[in-house]
Amino acid sequence: MTTPPSAPALDELLGLARRIADTIGTTLDQKAYMLDEATRRHQQPGVCWRVEARTRISDPGDRVLCRWHSGQRTRAVNELAGEQEALAARHRMYRSQFLDVRTLWATRLPLDAHTTFLAHAFRVQAHSGFPVWVTDLDRDVVGDHSDLPSLVAYPGRCTYLLHHTEQGRPTGATRIDDPKLTTAITDHIENRARRGESITAFTARCL
Repeated sequence: MTTPPSAPALDELLGLARRIADTIGTTLDQKAYMLDEATRRHQQPGVCWRVEARTRISDPGDRVLCRWHSGQRTRAVNELAGEQEALAARHRMYRSQFLDVRTLWATRLPLDAHTTFLAHAFRVQAHSGFPVWVTDLDRDVVGDHSDLPSLVAYPGRCTYLLHHTEQGRPTGATRIDDPKLTTAITDHIENRARRGESITAFTARCL
């Protein structure tokens, strides 16, 4: 009996994705990415995986994040909590459109100021209905290294490799239109999420 070939490791798939992005990927600035991704999200609903892997986060247009970085952290956390109702309404709308948005947060312990903010933000998202899992990069490595990129992927359709400045400000994405590659990547992401921890359990333990 012939042994079936093993599935490619995630680091191999991500390497292929980066090579495609560098050659035939579609590069989008932040405004074009947001429009492109929103169009695909609403035209062809289904599962959407988001991976957040930034170690620093900044966005001059995010009032709550700016408060956090200025030291007004209690006020920032309260304002994040105040967004829960609007997020819950968005989650209900997505579900009515048969859209299932899932997030895997790839981070390391101990948390610093940047990742602590993300922990608070993701906890509010989870309380609003959006499923969020956490993978500790120091405990669950990808192949022979522990890096995961920030990305958005629609299984069977396309992957967006997200671009950020060194400070973590979003600057756009490169879209990879490879359905088979995207499905293979999201299969690995889903497995990582299953091996990980819910954001609710993580924040109860780490915040």
